[in-house]
Amino acid sequence: MTDIHASLSSIYESGKYSDFTIRCGDRESIDKETSLEEDDPHTVERMLAYLYNSDYCDGDDSGPAAGVASPESLASPERPTDALEDEERSDSTSQSILEEPDNISATTDVPSLLNNVLVYAIAEKYGIAELKELAKSKFQGQAGSLLSAREFPEIIRELYRSTPSSDRGLRDIVSQVCAQHGRTIVDSPDLSDIILEVGEFGLDLLREVLKYENGRVEEAVARNSALEGELEEKKDETIELQRKLRSVGKVLKNSAKGLEMGRGSENMFMF
Repeated sequence: MTDIHASLSSIYESGKYSDFTIRCGDRESIDKETSLEEDDPHTVERMLAYLYNSDYCDGDDSGPAAGVASPESLASPERPTDALEDEERSDSTSQSILEEPDNISATTDVPSLLNNVLVYAIAEKYGIAELKELAKSKFQGQAGSLLSAREFPEIIRELYRSTPSSDRGLRDIVSQVCAQHGRTIVDSPDLSDIILEVGEFGLDLLREVLKYENGRVEEAVARNSALEGELEEKKDETIELQRKLRSVGKVLKNSAKGLEMGRGSENMFMF
């Protein structure tokens, strides 16, 4: 973490030099005042944390500083925070969004998924493009747990309520993950109810399922073509081998005749 980031983080946590109040509903965080009554207080905290720290904590809302990513918790003496943050983000985005959940049932609490959807939406609302990309990256890194999250219905509701149809950032991630398990979603009342409730999600899911199935068909056709090509090569190799065997057979046959003729000549001389 650079000195300026460390200073900004310290100022954010202490409230030093603050001369402005942000009020969210009946909560206020720092004597000039603006009201963000429509916004979730914890999400506003995460947005402010990002503006000061270039990062935010997407975990559960426990405590007044839920949005703050502690510099001490991210760094060690041997590993500077900036390098560690870059490494974590790279690892997160390199994970496959199509990773299969261990247990496809809504039994796991994954509040960070919903929190990242909320941050993504507020970043879009206030035009903070870098925060929006960070929220997307965090969400993408956890998308493998989507179908097993208890928050799955609320994630879908909030995502399709807070983003326009043209914003495909998180919508494509969600629909691609769900398309891998379309049958499971349809067969599960807890998961399928959200399709009936949020029709736009159902349409996106249908599109992705068709893409996924078409992709599987194309892969099967490609594999079949490759196998046919290998079969033709094997046929050509077999034909060539048969030709060589016939040639060897002729040579052996001629050699055998020569031996027989030679033995006949020897017998004539013996008489």
